[in-house]
Amino acid sequence: MSLTNQEPHDATENEGTCEGCTSRRHLLTVSSLAGVTTLGLAACGSSSAASQSSTAAAPASPTGEATVAMPLSDLAVGAKGTAKLDGGRSYLFYRVSETDIKAYRAVCTHAGCLVEVGADKDFACPCHGSMFDPATGAPTAGPAPSALAAYPAGVEGSNVVIYLEG
Repeated sequence: MSLTNQEPHDATENEGTCEGCTSRRHLLTVSSLAGVTTLGLAACGSSSAASQSSTAAAPASPTGEATVAMPLSDLAVGAKGTAKLDGGRSYLFYRVSETDIKAYRAVCTHAGCLVEVGADKDFACPCHGSMFDPATGAPTAGPAPSALAAYPAGVEGSNVVIYLEG
């Protein structure tokens, strides 16, 4: 809609309407339809994160060959880490205890961005602010609808290992 300098319209001419004026009835009809359309689109849109599964699926049992991700000394109990493996793909690690390691694919379930270790307790997606619990992979904040993809991992000798097949 462009505004230009025009002569004022007389709303009384032509039986209560004027050329170039929008009737009140037309304006109310268009406004009502716009509201209904907006509500309809919202109802048909994607489900909210609360209605979708946000808990992490348990990783499959380890199968195939273990891939060394990092030295065990690089991942203290309670610490998070990351490694590029499998042709440059990034994985996130969290050491729960001396022998319990959690591993996830570092791809945000919201928009596919690379999830980082993060400065706080959770893994962090820098794109839209999603945060993920390192112990479960489940989203704790942001728009991510579901948990990070989990992989079996563990300790073999002095290394943290991940099982990428399974």
